[in-house]
Amino acid sequence: MAKRQKQKLKIKCYTFDERAISEALKISVDAVKSEFKDGRVASRFSEHWGAKLYSYSKHADTNAPGSDGAFDAGELGGIDISVKCLTGAGVKFQKSKYVGSGRSCTQDNLISSLGESSKVIVVNILDFPNIKFIPVDCKALLFCAKKKTLRPNGWKKKQLYEWLNEQYEVTEEVVKL
Repeated sequence: MAKRQKQKLKIKCYTFDERAISEALKISVDAVKSEFKDGRVASRFSEHWGAKLYSYSKHADTNAPGSDGAFDAGELGGIDISVKCLTGAGVKFQKSKYVGSGRSCTQDNLISSLGESSKVIVVNILDFPNIKFIPVDCKALLFCAKKKTLRPNGWKKKQLYEWLNEQYEVTEEVVKL
């Protein structure tokens, strides 16, 4: 039986100017590095960065259910996009209301969350000031969640990149925001 051809996936890579951010925010370069490696800080910025790179509209309401942004595909309808940060703790794909201290997520919550978006942009902030933007199809993640190879605790960097390389023909492109 013929092996299925992998879809192409382009990871967009960008290097931020730490010194310019430091000067603009009037904080030290070390503080910039520390803060932008924290998913709680970087996630808000990641939504704006993703919108710029992928030409979608970030939701004005930060509590929009199920996604962080969307674009209108005309007669095909809207495409909802979720943005998630890959940190030292890994990446989780459920809605934010299921992530954090005192919150919990079931496998059904994860499946439901993935079903509400078309794409997830995983933003790898581990090597800040070098950031990688990884647009992933929610159908592929949903398949993993239903097989239970993706669980509410998400994936660590190694698991994510192994899955990406199994699923896709991955290339990287250096871009400027």
